[in-house]
Amino acid sequence: MALMEQFYGVKAPEDDLAQPGANDDAGDLRGGDDGPKPSHGPAAFSDPSLDLDSPQLDARAFVRQQLRQKDVAALAAQSIRLSQEQQGLLGGVQELVYANYRRFLGAASTVRDVRGAASGIGEATASLGGQMERLAATSGQVDGALKRRRTEVARLLGQ
Repeated sequence: MALMEQFYGVKAPEDDLAQPGANDDAGDLRGGDDGPKPSHGPAAFSDPSLDLDSPQLDARAFVRQQLRQKDVAALAAQSIRLSQEQQGLLGGVQELVYANYRRFLGAASTVRDVRGAASGIGEATASLGGQMERLAATSGQVDGALKRRRTEVARLLGQ
């Protein structure tokens, strides 16, 4: 028992475990006559401070309660199960981080591409503006040169 207390970083109060009958309501160290108790979940505890899924979990109280209710084999099995659950959750978090990072890199690449395309559009628009000015000037010259001939053609047609 001392090794488990040292591993989990708790020290059970001496008067709780040393007094005869102190654990009668929770069963003895072999798990009691009721069989194994659920370790966590919505139906496991009416007290949210002892529920692993509750934000109000009191870790020290949970460990003390588990040390009172379960034998070493059940505690070891629970420790393995919780470690596996933790590894699964950490793997899921890592996948989310990588997925979000990939999305971030994709978004950054898209912004860079749009910015490059927009600068190209600006240059093309400026070039097009210059060409339009030259076209207007040339059109004015052609119109001026043809104006005299139009006037002459209109006079010949009788207009």
